[in-house]
Amino acid sequence: MTDRDKIHYEAVRRVGNGMKGACFELGAEWALGTVTRINDLAKQVHETAVKRGKTSEDALHLDTFFSILSELKEFREASEIDPSEHLPQYTASVEELADIAISALTELYARVDNVEEVIVAKINYNKTRV
Repeated sequence: MTDRDKIHYEAVRRVGNGMKGACFELGAEWALGTVTRINDLAKQVHETAVKRGKTSEDALHLDTFFSILSELKEFREASEIDPSEHLPQYTASVEELADIAISALTELYARVDNVEEVIVAKINYNKTRV
């Protein structure tokens, strides 16, 4: 069995376990390589944010708005050329975009059990808007 066959087999198995066609709609390699880790990442960033006091289990909608807005402001001010202070292998703007993604994952995890499912659903919906 080739690696591609193994990926296809695993995609079929996961679709049968509730991935609701995501593997086929987005491509088996993408679904198995990236999507399967999103829930784990979301859980990690949420737990870290709670420990750091960046959010709480009972954060309000407005709290989420201001958290993401704060990261957007930092991105607006970040350099597209200069290296990041914390991650010098990336530009400051790339680091701030990562913070925006982390904030979004943190808040999604607080609201839904399956972050990857809602992201895949939104990606697929956006495909219909073209």
